[in-house]
Parts: sequence; structure tokens; C-alpha cells
Amino acid sequence: MNKKGVYALLIVVLVVVAGSLALLATTDDSNLLTGQAVLAPADDKTYYDCINVEAKKLTEYDNVDAYCKCKAEEKKGCDLYLKKKNTNKCDAGYLPEYQCDINSKQLPTLYQKYQHADCKTKYIPVKYCETACDGNKCADELCKETDSGNDPYTGASIKGKNKFGKMVEFTDRCTSADTVLEFYCKNDEVASISTQCSFGCDNEKSQCIIAECTDSDDGLAIYKKGTTSGAVFGETADVKSVKDDTCVNDKQLREYYCHKTGAVSSDVIDCTYGCSESRCNMPLTNN
Repeated sequence: MNKKGVYALLIVVLVVVAGSLALLATTDDSNLLTGQAVLAPADDKTYYDCINVEAKKLTEYDNVDAYCKCKAEEKKGCDLYLKKKNTNKCDAGYLPEYQCDINSKQLPTLYQKYQHADCKTKYIPVKYCETACDGNKCADELCKETDSGNDPYTGASIKGKNKFGKMVEFTDRCTSADTVLEFYCKNDEVASISTQCSFGCDNEKSQCIIAECTDSDDGLAIYKKGTTSGAVFGETADVKSVKDDTCVNDKQLREYYCHKTGAVSSDVIDCTYGCSESRCNMPLTNN
């Protein structure tokens, strides 16, 4: 091969080498994953993208998993989850404290307290309420009932979340001739209990039957003699008993009254100034 041929070959080799070097210089593998495709744009990153790429740059931090979950949900301030390893700083995350307020768009909003890795706290909006914010929950999620709690003597309905967080709605009902299933709110969740009814269960009213009862002194009136007439525990509602208040001894009174079931019931009362004429003596007065 003559000199011109050698020079031509060298030129070809140099061009190939230069082209290869240029290609290598312009290839950016910073966004490549081994065995995987090039990542999508930043705003489309998934939890796994974060774990496989960003997490490798955050080796000195804890809570990276929480950080990536936050990013995947497109939330702001996700870096607040991070804290440096082997430090005495706080764990970042939501605390079980809530408050209701109106946001900048005048929408009722439920806020939850958030703790940063530097132990500072602030309230962050976690839910916009459909109707209103009440106390520390959205009003539409509060457990509400039409009676006063666990009251088997008043038929009522209830609406709220059950223990699984699902919205439910129930009405009290008789499950047998003498048993009522009562629904009530417990710790702001819908709860239920079966109650035995002394005089049967009223299917129409969905409540325990209250027998008729009268008390001439209107309850625990210990300074007044009274007579109580009503049903008898262990019998049907139409079996009546009549009882007069009476002194057990010179210091105690047996006071009869109408139980909430309508049955005649009684308590023994200690009389401070003694008992006589079927009532406690009135306090002494100085003339």
C-alpha cells in the first residue's frame, strides 16, 4: 500500500473514533434504569420511579418510603418526611390532632396536625367537607342519632360510620317479642346492643314497652309521703302493684317511685333528721 492509501485509511479510522467519542460524550445515562425504559417526565413519576432513582440519592435519610408515597400522590412538601439518619430529630408525619376551618376558597376544611423532621408542627388540609366542618370532623361524617344515645325505651334512627369506616344508616328494631336491637353512637362510630325488655317490645315504635305507672309525690320526694301504682317486675304489664312510702326504722325511709320501664321500684334512703309518718323529717330550723 502506498503512502496515499495509508493516509486515507488513517483518516477513516480517525473519523470513526471521533464519531464514537462524540456519541459517548452526548449520551446521558443519568435517567436510565438498568433493564428498564427511560423514565417518563418528572410530573408523571410513580412511587417505583422514586424508589429506584431518587431514593439512591437519599441514602443519608430515613423515611424515604413515606417521601416517595407522598410524591406519588402529587402532594407538596414531601421532603418534610425526610430526616437524617442517626439524629435525634422527630419523625415527620401526621399527628392524631384535627381542627376545622375555612380555606382560602371559603370551603369548610378539615385540617390535621403535621410534624416536621425538625419537630415543628403545623396544620395541613386533609379533606374538604361537603357540607360543614363540626368539631374535628366533617359534619357529614359525624355519627348522629335521633334519640339520646343507648335508650331502648325510645325508637330512633342513626347515621354514621361503622368500625370499618363505611357510612351506614339503621333504625332500632324489635328482634323478638321481648328484645330490642338498639343502635347508638360510641366514640363517634355506629354501635349496637340487644336489650331485654321487661314488658315486651313494641314493633311499631321499635322500642321497649313502658308500662303505665303513677307516683303521687312525683319521684324521689323524701320529705313527702307518696303512693306509687304501676307494673310489677317479672309479670306482664297489666299486673299492677300499689306501694306506699314507709319508714324502715326511725332513721331510714323506703321511697317508692316509677322505674323508667313503668314498674314500681324503691330505694332505701338515709334520713338526716330521722324518719316518721312515712317520710324523712324536714331539716330543723331555728325560731
